[in-house]
Formats: sequence, structure tokens, C-alpha cells
Amino acid sequence: HHDLDLLKREGQFREMEVKRKRESLRELLVQQVCFRNLIEHNRKRDNECDEKIPLPFIVVNTHNTAVIQCEMSPDRTDVMFDFSMPFEIND
Repeated sequence: HHDLDLLKREGQFREMEVKRKRESLRELLVQQVCFRNLIEHNRKRDNECDEKIPLPFIVVNTHNTAVIQCEMSPDRTDVMFDFSMPFEIND
């Protein structure tokens, strides 16, 4: 009986690990699609103008109802963000 309980708990743990890894993979795939879209966007605009998003850049995720305040220095070297909710930086 004790071995059966251990196996059940192990199975539940493994199921949660698989679920967590699937979610991580989904997030990575979404990021990859976004980066590829950005690259394609820049390629298309390359002939039109010189307004590419310069590297390095960061991707920040937050809840869709979050309010984000953004301030930029006049010389565009410093950017300040203020989020009303927790956020995540993806690199």
C-alpha cells in the first residue's frame, strides 16, 4: 500500500513537470515566432526606410490590463518603465 502511494505521488509529480515544461516550451515558441516576425518586418522595411529596432532590445510580458508608463531621455539613451502589475523580462 505504501509503495502504491509513492508511485501515485511520483506520477502526479511527473504530470506536473510535463505540464510545466509544455508551458515553458509554448512560451519559447511564442518568443521564437515574435523574433522571426520582427526579423521579417525589418527585412521588408530595409528597402523602405532605416527604422529598424536596434539591438540589443528586450521583450517584456505583463498582464493585458496592466498600465505601463514609459519615459525616454531626450537623447534616447535611457528608457524608464513603470508597470502597474508584475512583469517578466525575456532575454
